[in-house]
Amino acid sequence: MIKLLSLVLLVLFPTVALASDMTFGLVIFIGAPLCFFALLFAVVCFTSPKQGIKLSVVLLAIEVAVFLLFSNEESAIEMLGGWLFLAIAISVCSIAYAVSRSQGDEKHESITLDDHRKILGALFITFGVIKFLAAIYFSVVSDDMTGSDFMYILAGSILYGVAGYSMIYTTPWSFKLCIPLSAVSLIFIPLGTVLGLYYFWFYIRHVQSLRS
Repeated sequence: MIKLLSLVLLVLFPTVALASDMTFGLVIFIGAPLCFFALLFAVVCFTSPKQGIKLSVVLLAIEVAVFLLFSNEESAIEMLGGWLFLAIAISVCSIAYAVSRSQGDEKHESITLDDHRKILGALFITFGVIKFLAAIYFSVVSDDMTGSDFMYILAGSILYGVAGYSMIYTTPWSFKLCIPLSAVSLIFIPLGTVLGLYYFWFYIRHVQSLRS
């Protein structure tokens, strides 16, 4: 699964960087995904330092490349800057933590199913936060965003946050909430699609582990 996510990173970001010529496209398709994967790999650094270091270094290189790519475009950096610098900060801190923890630590050679559960919980919460921030952004730059639209997105953000909480703390109603939310998230390309597929992969593995 981690190798698949790495491949997605290597293919997605250069393609989108070349294709995006709109400011909001930079935020939605580059800034938000960078923060999303930076948080994901931060969790991996916590659960499996050696793998986390490799993934975070690759992501950090992509973050720096994106910054250099848009460094001459003032409007792009102005919109992308906050997301980009946050992603870089998370990656640097994650690498530093993983390096310090990996010294003499041989306990975390692979990510367990329970680790995936915690990662998914963090990603559900992160996805909810990103949806909320995107709603605020579009309410500012677009006149088409109505109050009811904003409340609808806010309710969805809260649901994703609650779903993440239920995953992290293994509440008995977790699957009843996460399954429909994961199905809905598949249509939100690219972040929601990755999140939905990741969750259904986890769910299948979880069911298989219960039967074995």
